[in-house]
Amino acid sequence: LIHTYLCDDESWSFLNQCLRLVEGREKMPENADDRGSWIKRSFDTYMLLVQAVGGRQLDHIKELLGDPECGPKAWKKLQDIHSPTHASGIVLLARRLRDIKFVDGEPLQPVLDELRDIFSKLQAGGLVYPELVQCVEIVIRLPESWSALAINLNSQQSQWSLEYIRARILEEDLRRQSVDRSGDAAGYGVGGGRSGFKKK
Repeated sequence: LIHTYLCDDESWSFLNQCLRLVEGREKMPENADDRGSWIKRSFDTYMLLVQAVGGRQLDHIKELLGDPECGPKAWKKLQDIHSPTHASGIVLLARRLRDIKFVDGEPLQPVLDELRDIFSKLQAGGLVYPELVQCVEIVIRLPESWSALAINLNSQQSQWSLEYIRARILEEDLRRQSVDRSGDAAGYGVGGGRSGFKKK
């Protein structure tokens, strides 16, 4: 959304004014003549946030519409909710952890990185997952076609650490990608057709 407002000086000025409000650098004036302009910017900021977040996030801020300070207050509320130290933030992280999974055929590195990020933020909020539990959470998310690796890892739990689990998974992912590429190359003849088929 910010990218949309970088197209010209006027749009950039508008975005900068919104940022000044949400960062608390520009409080609501006591002077009635200046207050109207400030309230308009507050509403504009609120609408910008509405466009940016959408979906379920609107439930957190919709009751602020009509408040003269709706812009800064909406920003603060969303900031608090998504903070890992806020109860709602911890719930959101727990839901992300529940829903995240590896998808067969897709890169596993981004999922491993996201899991590490979730565990780190949960720990910052006071909800600590021991390293062994984190390893279990990773292994149980492996696709069914990875059952051989999962069984192998389960037989080597004495060696478990986050680095060990990540390394084994990425090693297997790399091996599978290499096999896929080799299979694709072997399946085609020099002329571009699949081997075993003659071009007419």
